[in-house]
Parts: sequence; C-alpha cells; structure tokens
Amino acid sequence: PHITIGGNLTSASGTLNAGQSRIILNSPAGLIAFNQPAGNFYDLEIAGNSTYNQLNDIRISNDLIISSGTLASNNRNIFVGGSWINSGGNYIAGNRTVFFNGDGNIIINPGSSSFYDLTINGSVNAVFGANTLVTRNYSQSAGSVNLNGFNLTINRRFTLSGGVFLAGSGNIQVREN
Repeated sequence: PHITIGGNLTSASGTLNAGQSRIILNSPAGLIAFNQPAGNFYDLEIAGNSTYNQLNDIRISNDLIISSGTLASNNRNIFVGGSWINSGGNYIAGNRTVFFNGDGNIIINPGSSSFYDLTINGSVNAVFGANTLVTRNYSQSAGSVNLNGFNLTINRRFTLSGGVFLAGSGNIQVREN
C-alpha cells in the first residue's frame, strides 16, 4: 500500500508504524517542512515539485526513492536499510552523513546529486547504479560494495575498515590533500 502526503509532515509526538507501506511526499510546490515521527519509514518516496526540508534525522527500513522534487538534508543524517534510487529529483546533502545500515541486495544511485559523507555499516551487498561523487568522506566497515562499472570520486578520505570493496571496471578517485 501507498500513503501519499501532499503537504507538511510534522509530528510533535507519537510513533509511525508504516508496516511495509511506501510513504510518498508529493506536494505540487513550495518549501515543505519534513519532521519524521518516531519509528522508521519502510519505503520513502520524494515526488512532486517541492523541496522537502528535513527537520530531524530520517530512518528508512527499506528504500529511499527520489523520483522528482528535492530532498534537502538541512544538515541532518539519513539512515537507509535498502536502496537509494534517484531517478529524476535532487538531493542537497548539506554536511551530514548517509548511512547504509541494512542487509541484503541494494542499489546506490544518487542520480546527478552527491553525498557529503557516505557510510556503509550494514551487511549489504551494494551495487552502484551511477557515477557517484562523495564531497567529503567514504567509510565502509561491513558489507560488500561493487562499483559495477561506474566511477566513485571522493574529495577527501576513503576508509575501508571491514567488508569488501570491488572497483571492477569502475574507477575510484580519492582527492585527499
């Protein structure tokens, strides 16, 4: 099932029990306040033509899909248990971290957007779906990552303290100075 929200999503208290529903934020225009209630989203989709401004960290048990519109981190973290699929929207990273902390097979496809800090700390089997820019640090402590023929550019530091990283036919460029 899908739950579509066409305006602000704010919560002063209470717990979100999304089950296995996809929450679709689909406002036609404007700057939209986005305050996740306690609990995790299962799937979260950013759609419409609005900019969704995070007011707290986002926790997603499964996939984050950005099909249109903009998700602005507002210097808040995002925890994703599944895939990150940007098929036509924008992500404004600010200066916070996207964590992939789930397990199973996932796809990391930021579209034309970039990550600030990217951390793989779950037992995922991640495959990249696009060339990817990390404007600061990449850190991996678990899981398996395969560039799948795409390029990964990291402007600062690459840390692999666990797991497996496969560049394959893709290129990795670390620009730390």
